[in-house]
Amino acid sequence: MSLNERVFIIVPLIASIFNIFLLLTVASVKKNRMVRSFMELLLVYTAWSLGSLFMRMNLFPSPSFWYMVSITGIFLVPFFLYNFIFYYTNTRGYFLRSVLLVSWIIIAVMNLSNVFITNPQVVLDGSERRFEYGVSPL
Repeated sequence: MSLNERVFIIVPLIASIFNIFLLLTVASVKKNRMVRSFMELLLVYTAWSLGSLFMRMNLFPSPSFWYMVSITGIFLVPFFLYNFIFYYTNTRGYFLRSVLLVSWIIIAVMNLSNVFITNPQVVLDGSERRFEYGVSPL
């Protein structure tokens, strides 16, 4: 395993460990809307990092499945970050929040259909394995 492959495994591993630690720490706190929104944000970050880690490790069921988990987490981060800031600042604007939720769900579903980025192809280059991503023709 090359140094490049190790880095792409170590970084998501460390991020996943920290995210899970934060999630378990926050899970013991008394829950309110702000804490729940922070936990949701941590879950999305964890899906992103664990999906990336498991994809790079080529775990079951397939790298394509873990790519979808990771990319869905990436595409949901903006809404859940907005949602956390929304509750943290205790602002009004539930209509805008609802519109953003629906739009980000549509964007995430569109990405699951490979509208933005296509599934990565695993390419073996000598002893090194790499992932090649493509942009959808749409």
